Amino acid sequence: ISRLRQFSNDTVLDLFFYNSATYCQTIVDTVASEINRLHSLFLQRHPHFTGHVSLVGHSL
Repeated sequence: ISRLRQFSNDTVLDLFFYNSATYCQTIVDTVASEINRLHSLFLQRHPHFTGHVSLVGHSL
């Protein structure tokens, strides 16, 4: 049950942070930056890749 409690605590805190005007844009910018970093790293390792990248997200 401790794993379930930890998951719920983390999730609830994430929701509070994301819905906060102070942290929302920081979260969006950080996620976008990390996605771009990983995409660049992928392209470095797979220079002949010509496919597309799609992102899907959802909200709890």
